[in-house]
Amino acid sequence: VSLPVAVPLPDTTQAALAEAKTAKGSPLWKLVFFGYTNCTDICPMSAGNAHKIVRDLRHQGLDIGNLFVTLDSERDSEETLKNYLSVFPETFGYIRADDSTMAALKASFGVEAIAYNKNPDNPRYLIDHST
Repeated sequence: VSLPVAVPLPDTTQAALAEAKTAKGSPLWKLVFFGYTNCTDICPMSAGNAHKIVRDLRHQGLDIGNLFVTLDSERDSEETLKNYLSVFPETFGYIRADDSTMAALKASFGVEAIAYNKNPDNPRYLIDHST
């Protein structure tokens, strides 16, 4: 999805992006996408595609990196995110945010997300979301 005009990001969103955990500094440009590590189909494929895009653009000299924003901070611990993204060496950073920061991030990027069957008795719930 491309926006017809540039949309300025609110200060809270810019602050969250600046605090993202990155493997190698903070690239000038970030390809941001939303997902969660327990996703079994679309998120892993999107992460692989984003890795290839960034790798190719870096070979062309662009200062760019990926930024994975987890929509599931309850299950996606820091360790889980590091392990999940470790297959994409040096191209991924991540954000694991509290509820209010996540709400601001989702609003800034126009992301919708809903967890189905999320309750204490169901640790295998799914999250439908835009990316």
